Amino acid sequence: HEGLGDVLNWTGQHDEAIVAYQQALLRVPQQDRIRRSRLHRKCGIIERLQYRFQEGQVTYDLAANALGDDPTDPLRDWWREWVQVQLERMELLYFARDLARLAALVDRVRPDVESWAEPVQRVSFLGRLWSLHFERNRLVVSDEAHGYIEAAFKACQELDDLGLAAITQFGLGFSHLWRGELEEAEEHLGQALGLAEQSGNVVHQMLCLTYLTTVQRKKRQVGPTREYADRSLAVAQRVGSADYLGMAEANLSWAAWRDGDLADTQARARAAMDHWRRQPRRYPFEWAALWPLIAVAYSKDDLPEAMERARALLDPSQQRPPTVLKGMLEEAIHAWDTGQAESAREILRQAMGPASEMGYL
Repeated sequence: HEGLGDVLNWTGQHDEAIVAYQQALLRVPQQDRIRRSRLHRKCGIIERLQYRFQEGQVTYDLAANALGDDPTDPLRDWWREWVQVQLERMELLYFARDLARLAALVDRVRPDVESWAEPVQRVSFLGRLWSLHFERNRLVVSDEAHGYIEAAFKACQELDDLGLAAITQFGLGFSHLWRGELEEAEEHLGQALGLAEQSGNVVHQMLCLTYLTTVQRKKRQVGPTREYADRSLAVAQRVGSADYLGMAEANLSWAAWRDGDLADTQARARAAMDHWRRQPRRYPFEWAALWPLIAVAYSKDDLPEAMERARALLDPSQQRPPTVLKGMLEEAIHAWDTGQAESAREILRQAMGPASEMGYL
């Protein structure tokens, strides 16, 4: 039953995977603490993948309670499971964007993780440190953060773990993307996609396809953007991921804008926002749809909507905009708020220039 759950999870059949893990739990004795913890933990991973963050926390509590506070022999096995529970909690808190609890957890468990983690887990922990710094910096990658993911990628080269190699190389490409290093991002994300396809992990495929699409958009390549977006849309539909369904629609909206199709631009951008609004927390890359919506509103002389979308770009839940765009958006909003509609319109028009050069428009 556990093996079946692993395969179902790997191939994106998450509800069925939980059923399989629960069937396995029914067959595991209470005294088998490590195995019971592992099964609860695997259920928690699926809760996180489906954005059920509160349920995931409860499930990880069940995993921790099953394991207990007192290490049992063999010690290495007990500590391996304990470390893995902490790593999965960190991942859930990152996706829930609960920065305070993530930072507190990292600080609390770091000494034991560094003492007892297996080599594979050490790589994963470096990835969690990258996530913490990325989130702290409003989703802009500092040199320190990038150093963590580079170290993880280097360490991963010495391990024989295809799944870890795929997600670590994805992380390196993802980090390069938000540093504006598009060639490096495309190289690593492309290689990560190959590994994910080799392993059959559809969730990893979805991640790689989504951000390869974003690379092409930032390179202002309309045809490749549309091709990758169509592929990422199909995989996201298979997985049932609202975040990545939204990102695929948003990137298709950008392609429609570049082709001059205002109706399709607006329809796809609104579809993206609808997907994201159904989630328990704000998707941090809403700029992918908000900028096309601003452009359409401006083209239709609907300045109130354009300014509403501009405010959304500056929301603290969102990735921090580049300095030049942040300043222009703030100026436009101030002008609008003080009754200077024409000044707001002109500043917004000017902002659309650099936004286009950077792949936002």
